[in-house]
Amino acid sequence: MSAMQAVFDRILAGDAHLLDGFAVQRVVTSGRRTESGICIHEDRLDIAGDGRVRLALHRSLSDMPGRQVGVFETQVPADVVVGLVRLLKAHPFETMPRSQIRPVDTVMRLSVVAGGMVSEFTFASTDRDAAASLRPLLGELATLLARAEEHPSMTLGLMLAAPERVAIGESRLAVSVAFGNFGSQGYWMTHPAHLAGGDDLFVLLYGRLPEVRDDQMPPPLEIARVPLEVSVRPVPDLVWMGPRTKMTIECSAEVRFQAGGPHFMRAGYCTYGGEATIASQPRFVGGVFASDIEVLVT
Repeated sequence: MSAMQAVFDRILAGDAHLLDGFAVQRVVTSGRRTESGICIHEDRLDIAGDGRVRLALHRSLSDMPGRQVGVFETQVPADVVVGLVRLLKAHPFETMPRSQIRPVDTVMRLSVVAGGMVSEFTFASTDRDAAASLRPLLGELATLLARAEEHPSMTLGLMLAAPERVAIGESRLAVSVAFGNFGSQGYWMTHPAHLAGGDDLFVLLYGRLPEVRDDQMPPPLEIARVPLEVSVRPVPDLVWMGPRTKMTIECSAEVRFQAGGPHFMRAGYCTYGGEATIASQPRFVGGVFASDIEVLVT
């Protein structure tokens, strides 16, 4: 029996001191590391021995439209944490074969600290054997992540408003983008007018909605991406997003619709320049995308 396994046994036997110092973390990353120190796609889930659960979601792997990002926090009962200890004991990291990781892989790192010892296991999303071996633990962590997302602490969501009808051809389209902090804590965010390209984006995504038929698969969605330009200037470098507040920005984009019919539109905001704090105040780093809206091109 390893020393870590012995610590798990003592926690399961009721050692409150060891449980108090226990913690487990799940980190998922994809894409290169930016100057902020955060990868293009990154989320961190932390569960402490006292039941504190914290999710820091900088940008979802799928750029899911409408999903809030930021920090989410909740509290779970002690028996949930003890259940995690039981799962970790049943699937010791030291017995797992080394996973082959390529630069293009989505990577998951699991870390646990208990009794003064640290154990880690890192594997690629393509490693099916590792995922299968850890399925019970990963399933419980996914459940806790979902529970945390129900409790926003310091989050960012986007909402896009645009005309219901637009004309075929090339034109400048006026739209509104609302930024919302749905949590109980404020933070700084870079004003979208200062996102100049590269990893930093303020964009409008749009494309024709495919015809859905029961007898055939729809064709792949073709998505155009154009910059969103802020209508009113000058603007500050940063914007303070207080608790449960919204900020609406009027902007426009050069769009080109080559065919009529129903189209979708989606706004995106990504910022990676600078650190995640400014003079000790939190600053948003990551990316978020608005829910799709439908427009009719005629």
